[in-house]
Amino acid sequence: MARCNKSSYALLAFISRRPLSGYDIKQILAKTSSWYWAESNAQIYPILKAMEEAGCLTSKLCADSGKRERRVYTITPQGMEKLLHWLAQPVEFATYREEILLKVSLGEHMGLDTILGHLQAYQLEMQRQGQLLKEVKERIARHYQEVKTYDYMMLTHEYGAKINEAKQKWAAHAIKIVKEKKS
Repeated sequence: MARCNKSSYALLAFISRRPLSGYDIKQILAKTSSWYWAESNAQIYPILKAMEEAGCLTSKLCADSGKRERRVYTITPQGMEKLLHWLAQPVEFATYREEILLKVSLGEHMGLDTILGHLQAYQLEMQRQGQLLKEVKERIARHYQEVKTYDYMMLTHEYGAKINEAKQKWAAHAIKIVKEKKS
């Protein structure tokens, strides 16, 4: 594996903490990291297979989790070397895309009711995500407080919470402006 994509590094990072199956990784992402990193099963399993073929991971089948055997992956020294090298590299800043902003910027092509509907749906989604972030914070505090990654997990959570709070405030402000235009 001459070159890894960011998803490969994310999976290596999770597996560097302890051996995990693809299902375990998906669950951890959903429960602790969903506001800043998401992977689908269709992404996870091919990446795990490719990283194993490249010598970055090893795997074994485990039957200890119920009826179905699962493949559990462990990072190799080569995989850890690749991860550490990537961690030392400068951060590539994400390209930001937010569909609601694109649509609002084209508001002259929509009726006010349509814009208002988009904004209200966005506001509800941000409120839902805000609740999810509160649950994630509680989960991190319950399950990770004694783990050395706790402070770093809380820092990423705080980022997500502050971004979500700003989005909720913006949505409320935008709804107010559009309602004023309607009256």
